[in-house]
Order: sequence, then C-alpha cells, then structure tokens
Amino acid sequence: MDRTTLFDMEFRKRITKIAEENHIPYQYRKSSMGGNDSGKIHTTKEGSVTATISVPCRNIHSPTSVMSKQDYENTYKLLKTILLEYEKGGNFNMKFNSQLMEELVTTYGPSGNEDNIRIYIKEQIEDYVDKIEVDSLGNLIARKKR
Repeated sequence: MDRTTLFDMEFRKRITKIAEENHIPYQYRKSSMGGNDSGKIHTTKEGSVTATISVPCRNIHSPTSVMSKQDYENTYKLLKTILLEYEKGGNFNMKFNSQLMEELVTTYGPSGNEDNIRIYIKEQIEDYVDKIEVDSLGNLIARKKR
C-alpha cells in the first residue's frame, strides 16, 4: 500500500501465494508515504487491477540508493514466476505475452534515465495508436481515436 493506490487484494493474495509456493522470500512495504504510477492507472477510465512489486532499497531516488543483490534476484525470480503463471492461465483472467513482459522488465531504465524503456514501449505500440508524444516530464503519452 502507498498513499496513491488501492491494490486489488485478490491479486495481492495470488502474488503472495505464488511467492510462498515457490519459496521466494517477500515482504510488505511498511511505509505509507510515496506512490507510483499505478495511483493514476488504477483510477483512469474503467480502472485496472494493480499491484506494485519492487526491490527494497535504502535512499531510493537518490544517487546513493542501495539494495541487496539477493533482494534484486528474489524480486526478479518472483516476477518471472508470476509471468509464467500468467502465460499458463493460472488463475489470471487476462491475455498475456510473457516474452514482451520479460523484455520490458529487463530493459535498462533506472530512475531518471528511462529513455530505453520509452523507446521500447513506443516501438511496441506505434502500430496500434494514432499519436504518440513525450511530455515535459518524460511520460510517453499514446492516443487512439475511438
């Protein structure tokens, strides 16, 4: 939980169950400060089921941010396992492309240097939208006429 997002509890329980079934350590965020893009995504138009999975870090968003390599590896393992569950249709009600998701989550894009992520997403969506632009904050905005 953070101050901008209400996560879907069933989705959160499913993620936790996947971690436990695969002996992947996890922890819940203890702070109620901060937020992320899912705060806007889950309330836009008809909304979207959201959950945030992140690597625990000290001094996040600073030049001295520190994380445990083991935490990074466990987070990556959890994400890959979730993606495999999606691909198999394991209790998730959505169409899924695990190769696309793996390429997205492994594309280099640390905070403040998201150019590669932006380029990758633009290449993936440009045939499906009418207009793509980048705003002054670096957000990729895609528009499709109905």
